Amino acid sequence: MKLINRNTNYAIRSLIYIAETQKVVTVSELVRSLHIPKALLRRIMQILSKRNILKSTRGKNGGFLLNKNPSAIYAMDIAKIFQSDIKPVNCIFMGDACSNIRHCLIKDKGRKIEKDIAYWLKSISILSLVHCAKSSKV
Repeated sequence: MKLINRNTNYAIRSLIYIAETQKVVTVSELVRSLHIPKALLRRIMQILSKRNILKSTRGKNGGFLLNKNPSAIYAMDIAKIFQSDIKPVNCIFMGDACSNIRHCLIKDKGRKIEKDIAYWLKSISILSLVHCAKSSKV
C-alpha cells in the first residue's frame, strides 16, 4: 500500500523548505538540503511552476518562490498533480472484475478509507507542515 508516491513526497518536502526559507531557492540548494536527485527535482519544480504553485525566476539570482500563501497549498493539491488518485486499497475488489462487486464488504470499506484519506490530505496545508517541522527541531 502506497499512499503518497515519490514525486508527491519530494514536491511537498520542497514546498516546506521554500516556505521555511521565505526566499528564492535554487534547485541546487534543494538538492543539497533535501537529498533529492537533481534531474527529478528539476522536473518536479517545473511542474509546480506550470501549475502556479511556484513562481520561477531565471538568471544569476534565479530560483523558485511560493506563488501562493503556504496556508492555501494543501497536500491533496500536490497529490492530485503527481498522482492519478489516492488508492490505499488496491485489489480486485475495488474494480469491476470481481464477481461479488454488488455484495463486497471490502470494497465499501476501501471506498470509506479513500474518502477519509482524501479529507485528511485536504486538511494538511504546507504552512501546517512548516509549523510541525519547526516544533520537531526544538
